[in-house]
Amino acid sequence: MTLTWYDKTGRIELIGPVTTRWISKTANYIVDTFGEGESPSVLIHLPPSWRTLMWVTGAGFAGATTRIARSEMDLASASHADLVVTSCAETAEILARDPGLIVLLQAMEPFALEWSGELPAGVGDAIGEVSSQPDFIEFVDVATPRPPDNLQSDQTHATIPGEQLVITDGSEDHIPRIWDAWAAGKSALWVAPGLNQERILRQERVVD
Repeated sequence: MTLTWYDKTGRIELIGPVTTRWISKTANYIVDTFGEGESPSVLIHLPPSWRTLMWVTGAGFAGATTRIARSEMDLASASHADLVVTSCAETAEILARDPGLIVLLQAMEPFALEWSGELPAGVGDAIGEVSSQPDFIEFVDVATPRPPDNLQSDQTHATIPGEQLVITDGSEDHIPRIWDAWAAGKSALWVAPGLNQERILRQERVVD
């Protein structure tokens, strides 16, 4: 379950144990918050990143249904969600006015340990909430993750060619392909758009 993520801030390699820990902590948070066997609705308002992948995967193992907010219209559906994870403080402040909605602010800096700055009233720190959970899944009813219901790409990828899955458009639409690669015992290289892809692929020895 190794993932190498490139964005404008640099390179992060999440080896198997690290990936497992983040996914487990996220799944444990969902179950601890909503109860085992429940199926809460989670709306993820984050840019494509390794943190987005951890939320979608961990929430999936906890039995949650997930949706990625791509537009203001998607955010308007937040009233139908149980939990919203966002990287925008202004959005979090507005959504937190709904007393029935749990809202978390997610810092996107690669090595952030908490949200930098004051949290709006009624908003929690996503990293803090997740980090306090156990490193391994502690509940029995582990679900099979389902992709967010508004992904735009083909979700059927039975085989992954080569020793590594390489994604160079940065879209979260490829989350199911990453899952397939992991299930096949392969690693994934995920590159955000706007970077020097040729240099990165040479550096990762994908091309000569």
